[in-house]
Amino acid sequence: MSNTIRWPNALAQLLKEGRSAVLVSIIETRGSSPREQGAKMVVAKQQIFDTIGGGELEFRASNIAYDMLSSAESAVQFVDFPLGPELNQCCGGNVKLMFECFPSSNFHIQLYGAGHVARAMVNLFGELDCTVRWIDERTDEFPQEVPDNITSVITDAFAVEVEAAPSSSWHLILTHSHSLDLEICDAVLSRADFSYCGLIGSKSKGTRFRKRLTERGFSKTELSRLNSPIGLPGMDGKRPMEIAISVVADLIQRHQQQQSITTHHIKLVEQ
Repeated sequence: MSNTIRWPNALAQLLKEGRSAVLVSIIETRGSSPREQGAKMVVAKQQIFDTIGGGELEFRASNIAYDMLSSAESAVQFVDFPLGPELNQCCGGNVKLMFECFPSSNFHIQLYGAGHVARAMVNLFGELDCTVRWIDERTDEFPQEVPDNITSVITDAFAVEVEAAPSSSWHLILTHSHSLDLEICDAVLSRADFSYCGLIGSKSKGTRFRKRLTERGFSKTELSRLNSPIGLPGMDGKRPMEIAISVVADLIQRHQQQQSITTHHIKLVEQ
């Protein structure tokens, strides 16, 4: 994205990609000002989209936004800027800015495969506070429209997608090919920084995959992080939406537990 992109499109795309952003708005002007009330810009890491007038005002506003991005917390700030000698701008008026921080989602899912179960999952993920990178090599399998937090990727470079995934990603492997599933499992388990690795299929499939991965040199500890079958215990429905509900519910539960453990650890450190 470049600075020529208007702020609504930039903000929507950044949030869809799971990236943090700060929306800076002129909410009040007195006297002469470089832009009118309602003008906005979006600040992301090392990027600015649209403008509130440039110059020292925009420079200082950007620095405030960068500080908010560093904190990675949802927040709102209001700051008054006199535009005379203090900012060395000839307007001479006064501008009040509102800063709204939209932190990135810490629940990022890599979804491999675009079959019936994956399509059902996407409908559920669309209602959650998460970002999803949905990957398949088959163009015709993707629906024409997906929820705003879903990014569809048509590629056969699955290993590259695994390597490029953010740390702490949640990987769900549901492709149309067992050999492809195995290669993705290999790539995910080779990383030590993922939150979850789940492979769809029966217990016997999971057993076969662990045997093959053992032959590839993976240890028992590493293989203990491979979840197969996936989904909540006791939910044995076979329809795509039944499987999807079971798997998504399990991920939500695991993510909430992870967040609870992280929060508890932070409190202990602060004490």
